[in-house]
Amino acid sequence: MLKNNTLIFILLMVFNPALAQQSSSDTETTANNLGLSGSSGQIIYFAEDFADGNIPAGWGNEDPSGNGALWTYCSDPAAGQGGGVTGGCPALWNDALNDQSPFVATTATNGFVTMDSDLVGSISSNHLSQLSTPSIDLSTAPRVVVSFQSHIGVFTVDAQDGALLRVSIDNGQSWSEYTIYPGLVTGSPTPPTMRWSFNPTYSQIDISQVAAGQPNVILQWQWNGNFEYLWSLDDVVVSDRFVYMEEDFSDGNIPAGWTNVDTSGNNSLWTHCDDPNAGQGGGSTGGCPPLWDDTLNDQSPFVATTATNGFVTMDSDRYGNIDHVTQLTTAPLDFSLATEVVLNFEGHIGIWNGSGAENAQVRVSTDDFVTFTTYLPYPDLVTGSPNPPLVRWSTNPTTTSFDISEAAAGQSNVKIQWQFSGRFEFLWSIDDVIITQSDIIFKNSFETPVP
Repeated sequence: MLKNNTLIFILLMVFNPALAQQSSSDTETTANNLGLSGSSGQIIYFAEDFADGNIPAGWGNEDPSGNGALWTYCSDPAAGQGGGVTGGCPALWNDALNDQSPFVATTATNGFVTMDSDLVGSISSNHLSQLSTPSIDLSTAPRVVVSFQSHIGVFTVDAQDGALLRVSIDNGQSWSEYTIYPGLVTGSPTPPTMRWSFNPTYSQIDISQVAAGQPNVILQWQWNGNFEYLWSLDDVVVSDRFVYMEEDFSDGNIPAGWTNVDTSGNNSLWTHCDDPNAGQGGGSTGGCPPLWDDTLNDQSPFVATTATNGFVTMDSDRYGNIDHVTQLTTAPLDFSLATEVVLNFEGHIGIWNGSGAENAQVRVSTDDFVTFTTYLPYPDLVTGSPNPPLVRWSTNPTTTSFDISEAAAGQSNVKIQWQFSGRFEFLWSIDDVIITQSDIIFKNSFETPVP
């Protein structure tokens, strides 16, 4: 079969006036496995990572077209067509023309579900494969966002038309439909094509208009197609808000695309630490700060939520009695469809000169810091007395939340910067940076591409 590949980056805008809602019960244990357990106040109503060895009990799996094109369970993304414990895995499509890789959703290696349209073959009428959740109780939810990871390849029917998320609040009597892959079409039979989505595609779809406050919500992934490639799905989460970005610094270094400079010219930089207990110069990269657990300072190792899997720190003490203006800046962030943007992070700071307001700033810019908006995470922190009680240290951790909507919402080139200026201070450590939506404002699906 001749099928092709092009990766797409879609910022999915899904306005859906049609009505359909369902709800979900709180499943925080599964949510924890997905790493989404209420981060920064996020409420998880339902979560499924398909780790139980089969399509979950209570889920619907049917093809009303009569072609028997059903979703199957795959236990091994690399198994290939017909592989895996249940024999339900799809083809890899790693040939030169398609150039795909095994499904790489966050928890794909513990199992996922897939609809292998290629295995069904060319049929006289399109299949209508439907995978449906059990009823979810969202009666207490003021807003509802469905998040999931997927990978799709199409050959006959455009994905923007054939692959839909559907929502019902009346046991499937009526449905509201949401586009998952706008702009993804079958393309040319020869490269370049637009037949493949990102692997994975991260989708977040706001279904509040139909589902918020509803006690009986069913979600359904429906694929109308004929001799397509595959559609794989994993890591389904139903929550109360969008999460635009999460960074827990667990990759062993400062994230790719972030910048780390000292504008004073003294090369006093942020470093990565993978062990809060290591002490100055410890950890696998040698980037950890002192513990400052002496009698005078009486501090403990950084205890941010995910500090044990890594965090970033600026160890001012390490660089001694020199001035520094050290800046850690994110890669560009696209909030062009957002009307509300909230920045959350956990930090721990100790200062010796100046004050928290002077030394530690969060800055947001849309023009590479020609201009910027400044936020003060520690406005009341001062150097204090040289003897106890000290006022030189923040709470460990300090949880900070800034509504940066005025500076960032509607902007397509946003950078966020943590600037630590001073001389011979103690340290500033940060972790668990999460950017979320604060309120339900727009109907949208936000996709983050894999580099």
